[in-house]
Amino acid sequence: MKKIIYLFRGNLDKAIPAVTALSFFMEQKIRLVVITDECNQEFQRHLQEHQVPVELLHTFSLNHGSRTFHKIRSWLNFRKKAWNAINKYYEKDDMLWIGSADTTLALGKRLLQYKYALHIRELYDMFPRYRNGLKIYAQNAAGIIVPEMSRAACFRVWWQLKKTPFIVPNKPFFHPKTPNMPISDEKIRHEIEQTGDTPIILYQGHIEAGRSLDTLAQAVQRTSVPVQLVLMGRDHGNFVDRLRMYSPSLLYLGYVQPPHHLEVTSHAAIGVIQYNFSCLNHVFCAPNKIWEYSGFGFPALVADLPALRYYYDRYHAGVCCDFDSVEDITCHINQILDNRQSYQQGALALFHSFDITMEYQKILTHLCFV
Repeated sequence: MKKIIYLFRGNLDKAIPAVTALSFFMEQKIRLVVITDECNQEFQRHLQEHQVPVELLHTFSLNHGSRTFHKIRSWLNFRKKAWNAINKYYEKDDMLWIGSADTTLALGKRLLQYKYALHIRELYDMFPRYRNGLKIYAQNAAGIIVPEMSRAACFRVWWQLKKTPFIVPNKPFFHPKTPNMPISDEKIRHEIEQTGDTPIILYQGHIEAGRSLDTLAQAVQRTSVPVQLVLMGRDHGNFVDRLRMYSPSLLYLGYVQPPHHLEVTSHAAIGVIQYNFSCLNHVFCAPNKIWEYSGFGFPALVADLPALRYYYDRYHAGVCCDFDSVEDITCHINQILDNRQSYQQGALALFHSFDITMEYQKILTHLCFV
């Protein structure tokens, strides 16, 4: 019986598209082998409960990316260990499923001898070595999966593909969909409880200059009713201290390890999704926050970018605004708060607008793997 050999260079459990794909395969009872660098014990146990062999290669390190030499050495180490693992499990009619661009390039030209699917998570418009290096692999892939429609169109043009790649948004396979979940972390639970009934405006992501968080911090001080700004993520360069100059009451929770961050997310009234025009990868963004927020049924305040406007205008699930304007942010927060029930209905409609199972079944049919 044929099987899928899933390969991922990096920390598997931190990659939502990888976890989603594997969760679908397990639900469909597809024979599966996972070859990856790292994976936390919780997800390893989940895989092993479904009789999925897991090979951990331990070749990945964030430090390897700081210098070209270390990056190449890491790739070569991964290539050697990954192919040894593939040879251990590969049988005729099996298919390789490559979970990222980095994994693809690390495996090298030997990959072209096999039937494989590529899951490309980013656009790489600012990284020509990646974008150009992936072309031969994309042209020879049995199928390509990307998370956003404009990215799919760009890749078809850049790589001269005969068909547009499949589009699977970064929607998690499992979502608790329960507002106001119990929070495991005692300190964070107490801090959230202290907000009482004040609507929480939540930003989750990197906290640093260039993300217009200073204008957001000023805007929340001017809303028609009191709101609580909550930040969750890594603070770069003590930027939180700067934000407190504008919004002294903001609540910073630090980095919360997934999936426990969803416990906090479930308490929000409005989510924030902010990207800018620094590159096409941002313009045609595909954040998993779209689905994390809408799964709990609350709307979002989002940057006015095509990829976000497509969802939020279409489903009335939030509003696009100018994150460089304090007045515009304030106006749109008030707009959402004044029409919360309508936007909540739109958020739920957005969440249910895409069926992960149906799309992956279509992909497997195309790949002749059903």
